[in-house]
Amino acid sequence: MPADDIYRARVNALHRKLATTKAKINVCLAQLEKLMHELNPDQLQARVQKMVNDSGIMGKIMANRFEYQMTHVPDGNPWVPDKLKSLQEKGYKKILVGSGKLRKEAIRVVQHTFWLTDPIKWTDLIDEIDLPYASIQNDERPFMEDPTERELEPAYEYADQCLEQELKRILG
Repeated sequence: MPADDIYRARVNALHRKLATTKAKINVCLAQLEKLMHELNPDQLQARVQKMVNDSGIMGKIMANRFEYQMTHVPDGNPWVPDKLKSLQEKGYKKILVGSGKLRKEAIRVVQHTFWLTDPIKWTDLIDEIDLPYASIQNDERPFMEDPTERELEPAYEYADQCLEQELKRILG
């Protein structure tokens, strides 16, 4: 084989190797870009918050509050105070028979309130409950107070698990 042909064959082989290497680098760069996108702190935080909110943990905190109120009567005051009896005269009779509407509405309102980095505020959410007696009931027997650190422990534990799961998925 003449020297020119050998040289051209080697150059062509090197060009093929170079093209293959460039393609592999482009694949790696695309994977790295995807990895950086998925590891974006804001997006990662949003995914974890969504997972916690979709889990129902926040609603469970509210359900536990109502359960506690039903079994523990503070200071001997009944669950439905005398003030609410005036509402019966206005046609709100069902509120006093324990229909569970207030509990269901309160759970619905707090269901998606988990935040990883911001304080979790429930005190201003009473107006979102679509029942005329909700604020009166909350004044007498508060149920829309901000969740305590102890109440939020399961939510933060679950958030840690979700974050770990997301990182394993991304990096694994």
